[in-house]
Amino acid sequence: MDLLKLGYTHKQAALLVKKYRLIDYFKLPYKSVIQAKRFNNGSLPPDLSLVTKYRSFQWIYDLLTGYGNTIIRNESNLYQNKGLESGWTAMRPPLAYECVKDNFCSPHTIHQYSRDIIGFLDWVSEPWLNIRQRITLPILSSLIITGSMLTNSLMKNNNKTIWDYIPIPRCSE
Repeated sequence: MDLLKLGYTHKQAALLVKKYRLIDYFKLPYKSVIQAKRFNNGSLPPDLSLVTKYRSFQWIYDLLTGYGNTIIRNESNLYQNKGLESGWTAMRPPLAYECVKDNFCSPHTIHQYSRDIIGFLDWVSEPWLNIRQRITLPILSSLIITGSMLTNSLMKNNNKTIWDYIPIPRCSE
C-alpha cells in the first residue's frame, strides 16, 4: 500500500513485492570499499539508513540544501556547504533542480526533493514502525484486561483468608 501511495500502479507494486522483501538490504552501488572511496574524494560514504537515528531531520535538510546556487570548491576538492558546522564537505551536491522526472504534482525543487529524501530515510531506518504502532494499542489493552482479571481473582481468593485473621471491632449497645 505504501508503494501505491508513492504513485506505483498495482502491477508495478506487485512486481516489486515479488522481487524484494521488506527485510532485504539495499545493494551497495560500489563493488568495493576502494571504489567507494575513489568516487567520493577519498571518503567512505555513510550508511544513510541510520542517519536519521543519529542526526535530526533539520540537519539532513540543511546538508542537502546548503550548497547554494553556485557550487564553490576549494583547493582540497571540498565543496562549500552552509548547512554544516565546518562549512565544507567532500560530498558533491547530490540534488539539482528538475533532476527527477515523474508524473507527480509535487514541485521539482531541491527543497521538495530534500523533504522526500528525509521521509524515505526515516522510513528506511525503521520500516516496521507502522506495524508496531498499529499493534501496540491492542496488545496493551489485552495486557491490562488480563492483569485486572488476574488481580481481581487473586483479591477474591485472598480476601477470604485475609479478613478471617483481622479482628473486626463490634459496637456494644
